Amino acid sequence: MAALRVGRAASNLLTRTCVVSTLALLAFGCGEAEESRYSGPGGTVTGKVTYKGETVQPGSTVSFINDSGLAASGTVVTGGTYTLSTSEGNQIPVGTYKASVVPPPQKELTPEEAMQQAMKSQGPGAQPPETAGGIPVKFANPETSGLLYEVKEGENTINIEIPAGS
Repeated sequence: MAALRVGRAASNLLTRTCVVSTLALLAFGCGEAEESRYSGPGGTVTGKVTYKGETVQPGSTVSFINDSGLAASGTVVTGGTYTLSTSEGNQIPVGTYKASVVPPPQKELTPEEAMQQAMKSQGPGAQPPETAGGIPVKFANPETSGLLYEVKEGENTINIEIPAGS
C-alpha cells in the first residue's frame, strides 16, 4: 500500500505542477489581443532537451517563467527539439528565466509498477523519485529544477541538459 501511495504522490505532484504551469501560461495570455503586455526587447528560444545524454520523450513540455510571472512554453518534438512561444507569438522578453521540463502524460501505474517505483526511491543508494516519463520530479517545477537561463535579444539556442543523478 505504501508503494501505491508513493506512486500516487509522484503522480499528484506532477498533476499539480502541470496545473500551476498551465495557470501561469493562461494568466500571461489573458488580455486584449491588440494590447501586448510587454513591448521591450525580445528574443526567440529554440533548443534541444536531453537527460542522461538521451533526448527526452516527444510530447514533453518545456516552460520558462521569469520573476514577473511572464511565461512561455513549447512542446518537445522528435529529436528532442523545442521552440518556446506565448499566446502573443514566439518573441519573449529578454531576461532571466527559470525552466521546467514535464514529460508527456503516462498510463496509470499498476500496483506492481508502483511498488517497484517506490522501492527504487527508498533504502541505501536510493534514486531520486522519477516521474512516469523518467525525468526526476524536481525538474517538473521551475522553483525546484535549478534550471536558469538568460534570454537575449534576437535568436537564442538554449539546450537543456538535465543532469544525471539529480
